[in-house]
Amino acid sequence: KPGYRVSKSGNTEVWKRILEDGSIAVGLFNRGEDEVLVTALWSDLKISGKQIVRDLWRQIDVGKYNDKFSAKVPRHGVVLIRIRT
Repeated sequence: KPGYRVSKSGNTEVWKRILEDGSIAVGLFNRGEDEVLVTALWSDLKISGKQIVRDLWRQIDVGKYNDKFSAKVPRHGVVLIRIRT
């Protein structure tokens, strides 16, 4: 299934795609001219509880998060993560 946008605020967007193994790929997009903090809310992603977040560009688990995950996204950039329980 293709990914789709779950939230938009100004120049930032959060996109979601369900992966074959049941985990979720999430893209945090910044379409603006300045670095900004982009937040993926669990409620927007239709998940709950403590989730393991992996940075897919750096190939490292960044921790367990409850309710949301935030990252600084450079201008015209994207942070791509995978979320699993």
